[in-house]
Amino acid sequence: MFTYGAFQLFLKFSVPVIPSLAIIAVFLGILILNKQVVPFYVILSFLGIFLMSYVSFNVFYVFLSFVLGLMSHIILDMFTGRGVALFSPLYSKKFGKKMLIFLIILWMMGLIWFYI
Repeated sequence: MFTYGAFQLFLKFSVPVIPSLAIIAVFLGILILNKQVVPFYVILSFLGIFLMSYVSFNVFYVFLSFVLGLMSHIILDMFTGRGVALFSPLYSKKFGKKMLIFLIILWMMGLIWFYI
């Protein structure tokens, strides 16, 4: 919601799309990331924003990025020795690498079924 609101505010003040996305990316990087990672993040986000031939803002892409980030965080936590309580607070069992392998196989089967 912050990203969408900030983008709408920049549009209201007639700031072009590319600089407004760059400002939002830098602000979010400083706010969320570790200070040691921020310079790399800023460089990569500027490369991504300024080198794209067509840059637009789409709420669907923001939502998709949020969901992908959430899912990747859960998946990477499954690689740890402690595992993840996927169904907490309903079910307290923690799932680890075995469940991850099962989910990857299930995902691959879904992709094959969808594309064939």
